[in-house]
Amino acid sequence: MPTQLLEALLAALLLGCGVVLRAHIAAPGSLFLVLAAGYAAGRFALEFAREEAATGALTSAHWISLMTFLCSGSVLAFRSLA
Repeated sequence: MPTQLLEALLAALLLGCGVVLRAHIAAPGSLFLVLAAGYAAGRFALEFAREEAATGALTSAHWISLMTFLCSGSVLAFRSLA
């Protein structure tokens, strides 16, 4: 399956999650952080489906996705403590 189609499915899934979570998340910016973390996690997984990633080594897209996930998760965690 082409990775572009998988990414479109990921975007549609995140859109659906965003619509559902919008009513449940009240803190400003938290919905963005949740969706950013979700996109980063999905993108990290999808990068393994690309032909260029057949070597098994982590690409720059993997590292960027990992950092985005960790930063978003950290901000969400600190916000929940406050």
